[in-house]
Amino acid sequence: MRKNSMFGVAILVATLAIGVGAVPSAMAATTTKASSDDLGTSEQDMKAVWTEYGVPADTQAVLLQKLDAGQGIDSMTGASPVSSETTVDGDKQTTVARFNDGSITVATIEPNVASLTRSVGSCAVDAPTYANDCRVHGWFGTVELSFVSSYRKMDLQASVYNWGQAAFTCGPLMTCSDPKFELVRQYQSGSLAAQINLYTNWNTGVANGRATLSLFAKDRGAWSN
Repeated sequence: MRKNSMFGVAILVATLAIGVGAVPSAMAATTTKASSDDLGTSEQDMKAVWTEYGVPADTQAVLLQKLDAGQGIDSMTGASPVSSETTVDGDKQTTVARFNDGSITVATIEPNVASLTRSVGSCAVDAPTYANDCRVHGWFGTVELSFVSSYRKMDLQASVYNWGQAAFTCGPLMTCSDPKFELVRQYQSGSLAAQINLYTNWNTGVANGRATLSLFAKDRGAWSN
């Protein structure tokens, strides 16, 4: 098994609908390694995830050949997925997006593992008009990103607030910049959702790009893709 293969980074969007009273400023951002209970970024980890989500072995081999050559695959180039499916298991919501070349991305929204309180709605607190301490996680292969945010959910008044606790892992044969938050829109504006991004710039020496994990808030819905 090649130990130096590098898996592509997909631009993955985890989305949530938001809501609650006044919106405080963002919490102080911290950058740490991703949690040990995440999916992992070694070749063995990647193959395990691909297998778990039904990517055929011959497709895996082709993807690894591209990555070994430093080339991008669809999940890391910003290509549009050909399909996506979301499942809910207790408090955890998982969305798997599939791309034309067989590559995938996996996004989850779940309670923050540091929280002492659990409730329905995938967050530490999930009230009718707000949710606190929600963990958003994205797996792209050799890159994982995660952060914690709270949000407000209300018709035409959704918003994001108190985002922070950025974490990331960057796999072998590539470099990643420290992830940064990008506030696109703190408050919903008509049909435009509130949006906070966490991104890192990656470089393989042959190709480079940006992996972005986003949280969207709109009206009262919650979803990831």
